Amino acid sequence: MKLGNARISLLCMSWLLNSMENHITKIFNYSESSFELWEAVKEMYGNHNNVACIFQINRNLANLQQDGKTYVQLLGTLKSMWSELALYHPHTVDAAELRKHGEEDKIFRLLASLGSDYEDLCSSILMNHDLPSLTNMYATIQQEEACRKVLNSDSKISLSKSRAYAINKSQTLQGKTT
Repeated sequence: MKLGNARISLLCMSWLLNSMENHITKIFNYSESSFELWEAVKEMYGNHNNVACIFQINRNLANLQQDGKTYVQLLGTLKSMWSELALYHPHTVDAAELRKHGEEDKIFRLLASLGSDYEDLCSSILMNHDLPSLTNMYATIQQEEACRKVLNSDSKISLSKSRAYAINKSQTLQGKTT
């Protein structure tokens, strides 16, 4: 029976490796079993909550315009995006899960509404496996904005000081040469 399991494992490994692109296959080529291979692939590529994908689909939906497409083309694009979103958020009747999805949608809309100067903050938030709560998100963005104001005012102060120093230095030099 052990020989049969080993053959099945090798067959599964072969199937998995042959379904990958060559540069990806090289990463997993020396796995000892199909289970080990599957777990390694799942850990590396199986983003458990797909937060970034959900965010991007929501952003694409929010920005979608007809732009010369026929109504049928637009509807096809919408339905395709909605279907893809449904893969990440399967239908449920669990109240806690519905609240979680509702809060995630609010977070995605909030992040999508921020200016491009908040792109780094959005990226760092979306790279986490779990999203922070909506209230935590409010606080994080507010803290980011406060830090930017402090840093901008400090750079303006130091810029003013350096300008004043340059003007003083220039006046001193001019006073010596005249």
